[in-house]
Amino acid sequence: MSSKLVFEVSYGGRFDRSFGCKYVSGEVTVHSDSYDPDNLSFFEVEDICKDYGYKAGDLMYIREPDKTLMGGLHLITSDEKVLFMVGCHKGQFLVHLYVVCFGEGQGDVEEHEEEEDDEEEGRVDYNDPWWKDKVNDDEDLFDLDLDVGDTRARRSGAGTTGDGDIENEGDEEETGDVHEDDEEDGNHDEAHPIDDSVRSESGPNNKKKFEELDDDDTNSEMGRSDILESPLNNDEECQVPSTKSPEFHRMDVVNPVLHLKMTFPDIQTFREAVKEYNLLRGKEVGFKKNERRKSIVVCKDDKCEYRVYAKQVRDEQTFQIRSMQPKHVCGRQYKNSNVNSTWIANKLIEKFQIQPNMPLNVKQHEVKEKWKVDVTPSMMYRARVKACQKIYGKLEDQYSHLWDYCETLKMTNKGSCVRMKVDRPNPNVLLKFGILYFSPLAAMKKGFLKGL
Repeated sequence: MSSKLVFEVSYGGRFDRSFGCKYVSGEVTVHSDSYDPDNLSFFEVEDICKDYGYKAGDLMYIREPDKTLMGGLHLITSDEKVLFMVGCHKGQFLVHLYVVCFGEGQGDVEEHEEEEDDEEEGRVDYNDPWWKDKVNDDEDLFDLDLDVGDTRARRSGAGTTGDGDIENEGDEEETGDVHEDDEEDGNHDEAHPIDDSVRSESGPNNKKKFEELDDDDTNSEMGRSDILESPLNNDEECQVPSTKSPEFHRMDVVNPVLHLKMTFPDIQTFREAVKEYNLLRGKEVGFKKNERRKSIVVCKDDKCEYRVYAKQVRDEQTFQIRSMQPKHVCGRQYKNSNVNSTWIANKLIEKFQIQPNMPLNVKQHEVKEKWKVDVTPSMMYRARVKACQKIYGKLEDQYSHLWDYCETLKMTNKGSCVRMKVDRPNPNVLLKFGILYFSPLAAMKKGFLKGL
């Protein structure tokens, strides 16, 4: 099987079955990304089709190789159909994918996506740091805006106009005893608590103190401030909030750590990090929504509430975790679908390089002991093949060096005959090696004539 699959997508049209089966009124293009068959799922195929107008309720078809639309067309509706697609494309690299859309426009889809984003971002856990940030942001609501000149008017029960200016009800109240009003207006003190030091200075007998305070403020280096602000406590002094979101680097995939508001370079890095994070903890997760711009990861145990929602940052390739419920309530899973031959090859590539001939059952036991997961012998065999391809390269790629080999023979054995035959039925097909002929008679002839 080819290591990567490329999709040829036909979109914007429909099937006409009046005379056989034809895809009409559409366009055909080759999708820019290639995909590993071992990691391919229904969500990946759906994600490809969404780039060409696919939305909920539309249909996706694939055509079997070497068959017509009449007899080789299959509807893709689940992961089982995707496995069938991968199986029938053994030895093939091009998959013919057809998209049939219904409805109009994308306006309703974008509006629906915004509603989903609001719903996902509204999932806030009780212990989430969002609560602490929100409380800190609202602390300024409790600051008191007291003006020295208007203190007596406010304490005497003065009303306010529609513009928010204070109106004194009379000169008698302005010169009256403020303490009597304090006793009568008890609810005012409960709603807006004022320090005793401010209360004692708000009476008429302490008018001189305010005048002295004004004189001191004008002579001091600090500007005059009419807002009373409480000092920070010890925790706030020690912990200065940072506005920069934590960043995830590719090298951290070996032992990832996930945080709220963490950013990732792209969607592939996010997927690998989430899978690795849960796999190392013996948890099996899946993608409830796996699109190019957003992703929702949930635990495959229906009773577990683990959930991570990430979305692409606007006008960037960066992905960010918008909300998460990081705690699992399920047990360890020893049969994990996220463990495949590619994952094992990446983990044991150094072992395969040092000991390529070690029995597979030994490495299989090592995987079970180290990561506490069950793997099959066939999975270990495919892992060894992929690891050897990364170490030594593919056998198909070695044939590309034959041209250099022939030129080297001509340079080191001048006069010798070097011929290589290749097969190429048409210009659209890659060259295929046929025969290599090499005759070093020139060197032998020169040596015979010189008597060597």
